[in-house]
Amino acid sequence: MTHRIWEMSYDEVRDYLDNCGSGVVIPFGIVEPHGPHLPMGTDTLLSLGISERIAEKFKWLVAAPLNYGINNTLAIYPGSATLDESTYEQLVSQIIESHIRTGFTHIVLNNGHGPNHNALETAAKRLNHEYPNSRIFLIDWWHMDSSAREQIYEGKTEGHAGIDETAAVIYFFPGLVKKDKFNMKETWIWTEGFRVYPAPASCLLRDNESAPDFDESKAKAFMEIVLESIFERIQSALDGFEKMGQSLF
Repeated sequence: MTHRIWEMSYDEVRDYLDNCGSGVVIPFGIVEPHGPHLPMGTDTLLSLGISERIAEKFKWLVAAPLNYGINNTLAIYPGSATLDESTYEQLVSQIIESHIRTGFTHIVLNNGHGPNHNALETAAKRLNHEYPNSRIFLIDWWHMDSSAREQIYEGKTEGHAGIDETAAVIYFFPGLVKKDKFNMKETWIWTEGFRVYPAPASCLLRDNESAPDFDESKAKAFMEIVLESIFERIQSALDGFEKMGQSLF
């Protein structure tokens, strides 16, 4: 059976919940440029790919991805779209609450885009207060990849359309990577303490050493370490609830 709610009938979802299913993973992303070598939907696609792996691991379902989010620096680029933070927070709150009301108790907010985080965290805290039997997880996968970058890419830094996102797209959606289009002239190095709006490039790196690496074997090794880190954190939280006598399974 598929994990994707949008491919299921409502009675299949009902049967899942009636048979002690409890979890739904909601992918959050955005449509914005990611250099000349990655698709505009990179953040949503990666969130979806990771969400499906989480669902497979924990026998949960995957909700339809939200392709729109908060775009602070790249909204002027063709094809981009953005929402203001208050609108976004209301939107995601209602999406999360809808799933709680229909019977899901474990809600994973799988975020693929940094500026979405604050609104998602605010919604998660408020809804957990309103629905104390809920268990709401918030994941920003790129903050969990430092060990993988250290092991596979010699500790090179993360970036927007940089080494980590490029590796992840290679892993999940290799056909969407345009290696031949990448050019260092279309990157910009950003540093702490300095910002400019809009960003003068859509591939944003911390240094020249952290340019994308297109090696498929490295990408596979990198993402498998990241996924294991995510699985471990989720399982650790579930074990904690179990020890506290608060498991909702």
